[in-house]
Amino acid sequence: MTMKPQACEQRVASIIPRPVHIVTGQGVFHLTAETIVRSNSAVSKEARLLKSDLSARRGAAPMRPCEHSAASQPPHIALELASESSLPAAGYCLDISPTRIKITGKDAAGVFYGTRTLLQLLPTTTNFESAEIPAMTITDHPRFAWRGMMIDSARHFIEVDHIKSFLDWMAFHKLNNLHWHLSDDQGWRIEIKKYPKLTEVGAYRESTPPYGDRKGSDHTRYGAFYTQQQIQEVVRYAAERHITVLPEIDMPGHMAAATAAYPYLGNSDLPDYAPKVQNHWGIHPYTLAPTEAVFEFVDDIFTEVCALFPSTYIHMGGDEAPKTQWEASPRVQALMQAKGLKDGHEVQSYFVKRVEKSLRARGAN
Repeated sequence: MTMKPQACEQRVASIIPRPVHIVTGQGVFHLTAETIVRSNSAVSKEARLLKSDLSARRGAAPMRPCEHSAASQPPHIALELASESSLPAAGYCLDISPTRIKITGKDAAGVFYGTRTLLQLLPTTTNFESAEIPAMTITDHPRFAWRGMMIDSARHFIEVDHIKSFLDWMAFHKLNNLHWHLSDDQGWRIEIKKYPKLTEVGAYRESTPPYGDRKGSDHTRYGAFYTQQQIQEVVRYAAERHITVLPEIDMPGHMAAATAAYPYLGNSDLPDYAPKVQNHWGIHPYTLAPTEAVFEFVDDIFTEVCALFPSTYIHMGGDEAPKTQWEASPRVQALMQAKGLKDGHEVQSYFVKRVEKSLRARGAN
């Protein structure tokens, strides 16, 4: 049986991002509950995930269990690493014939991306008994090493299940880095065991602006945070899909929630100093003070954060740090004189260099 050319073209056109090279073939592969997913131990995790995803898409009788064998008897889907291959890192070859589907990867990530392309070739409907997949050979690899998305859990808390769904869609489109914004003026969302008030106080605000009214208020207390166990759960789930989670702890600005929890972290020598978790969006004046006590806090924060996230990179924000409190603070003015810092911009540079030193000491960048 051969799929109509127009239908085949539509399937090919639906692959995002478009593969490097596609050659269409003759005939179709019939995916049914009898289809076996085979792999060797090196890509057994990818095989189990593919089987689970195929069963979920079919919504019918469970597919046959995975088999870790080199045997190749139809109908089957075979996943394997290429022993010798000119494929680049994370590259793959997806070869579909009427009797079998073979996904060969340069590495486990490449095999995984090949399975995502296979899923994109399925019908867009769910709950089907069987599906026809057009015969073709696809050779592909990522054009960009960094393919990322960002989520902001600080202003609006996102439930773990929703983050997992977001990760599934990232994986479906072969994205590999999730930038997770976990702190801001409107909420601190990550449990830090040494500083419990960050979540006891900093995770909750008095109200939230209604959608479309930045200056309004819904007069409803709002807040939540992620336990370290939940953080680890998300990181593991992402890693299974070849996604690295990059956490962001924004500093020295965007720290109203942290200074509300621990006022000594800010410029507490100012007469009108009264930090609170902010109810509105925008840029707020509460910055961390460049004191040794604050840098000890920074060290402690990143000690726990780096233990939770294996990412090479840790994001420290660094944006939108107002200089008004620093320039008015006698304590910061004394620091500027002692360190030869000309203005608030140089204070921020001094702060950032201290954060960089802290992160590098913990094996991060």
